[in-house]
Amino acid sequence: MDTPTIPNRKDAEKAMNMYATASAKLEQLKAQKKLDLAKIEEKYVEKISDLEAKFNESKAIIKAYAEWAPEIFNDKKSCQLGVGTIGYRLGTRLECLAKFDWNTVVPLLNENYVRTTVEIDKKKLLADFKDDLNALNEVGLTIVQEDAFYVKL
Repeated sequence: MDTPTIPNRKDAEKAMNMYATASAKLEQLKAQKKLDLAKIEEKYVEKISDLEAKFNESKAIIKAYAEWAPEIFNDKKSCQLGVGTIGYRLGTRLECLAKFDWNTVVPLLNENYVRTTVEIDKKKLLADFKDDLNALNEVGLTIVQEDAFYVKL
């Protein structure tokens, strides 16, 4: 976007009116979009819920059959059933023993098995070192202050 030529006050006031009008229309359009999306969600929620219930009920029946008639697998982990295949997959997961939970396990593991997210506390750095720029410079930081332009309606 090209920088506009410097206007006079009349042009700036005209631009402020355009800004206010665009802002109001934008908020109105966002609100209408939110309403329209809610209507779409509402339109499909019952159908989706019904199909999910049928899906889960059918899966439960198929699983009950597989457990009732294990011989259908013939020493295999899967078998053909109508238009699909049913079977068992070996899944692996970690669970805490009875006297443990994840909070008690973490300190017992070394750092190779624990992910951490490092985040710099910029507000604390600014508060603690606002008068000691040299200490910040030693770790590769500096404080920059600048005015940010805003428009308030």
